[in-house]
Amino acid sequence: MKKTYILGTCLLIGMASSSFGSSSSEHAEWKEFENKLSNLKFVDEYLDSEPHGPADVMWRPWKDAFKRAEIKYDGNNIKFIVLHYTAHPTRDTVPEAFKQKGLSSHFLVDSNGIIVNYVDPFMGIAYHAGTSSFAGYSRLNYWSVGIEHTGLGYTLTPQCDEYGKPLDGRFIPGSDYYWYEFPEAQFVASCELTRALQDGFKIPGYNVVTNADITPGRKSDIGPMWNYKRAYNEYNVGYFPSETHQIDMQNFHEFTENDYLSFIGCFGYDISAPMRALMVNDIDTFDKAKQDVIKAYQLHYSTSNISGELVEYTKTDILKHVISLAKLGKDGYGYFNKEFLRWIKRNLKKASKLAEYVPID
Repeated sequence: MKKTYILGTCLLIGMASSSFGSSSSEHAEWKEFENKLSNLKFVDEYLDSEPHGPADVMWRPWKDAFKRAEIKYDGNNIKFIVLHYTAHPTRDTVPEAFKQKGLSSHFLVDSNGIIVNYVDPFMGIAYHAGTSSFAGYSRLNYWSVGIEHTGLGYTLTPQCDEYGKPLDGRFIPGSDYYWYEFPEAQFVASCELTRALQDGFKIPGYNVVTNADITPGRKSDIGPMWNYKRAYNEYNVGYFPSETHQIDMQNFHEFTENDYLSFIGCFGYDISAPMRALMVNDIDTFDKAKQDVIKAYQLHYSTSNISGELVEYTKTDILKHVISLAKLGKDGYGYFNKEFLRWIKRNLKKASKLAEYVPID
């Protein structure tokens, strides 16, 4: 039985360096990563690596996993950070829940800001993403670091904490559930950890995603209560559109639901399921798959309504998102640039409506 790496920062960096064949002192980037983590408090907990399902284990060495997946391993395969919540209010029950489901994550951030390191991200793959895809990548377990956060996420009825005090839950339009806030200490610790991982693995903000982003229709975490805009503005974590230009939606009356769905695809979301259904005229499947993708987008970028319906708020947010990314130009989000150019070539007349805001070549 192996146990995962539950490490203070120095040992974590040492393991990282050994996976690349040299000491941390020879790599300034790892020393910088160590310094960024120095203020975060780690605790000692562990999961085991025994199989808990027919095909997956809770911890697997990188090289073995990439060999099994027939993906070349070169030590530089981390492209994404995926944010989750556990649906458990404390970390006490998380290890057992992981074991029962055959899951794991690289890190867990508790409500009090304490960080648990279950799997060394430089040495092991955690099973946290399942069947997933984003920005042209699939099976994101092999391409990502997973960060879990304790918290209920949502419930059907109001809940209380362990002392009987009602938790601060609220309704969001388009949902029948109570959604719960993330404590300040947890939010700050998570942002500091994520920023350090972004720097250490050179992950662009566009690739800091949620479980809902990479699994439309299957998952809803980390959910609409996470403050994505603050994380970006204050900690430079992830990406959040900054466009504030007032959009006259009358100018875009020719844009169809499929255009807005295409834009969501430009942001990285997998829209292949609704597109396949549309091609064979399976309207029921198309409607359900379309709603799943729109809701996944809403849970991250347009939280005023999370119904999965393409309401006016969501259309406006999508257009502002397009404009923000287009303004970044060739040095911005490469995946968006490629997919948006494809949409422009197919829709020259409609694209001209955006010329007021961004150059349309």
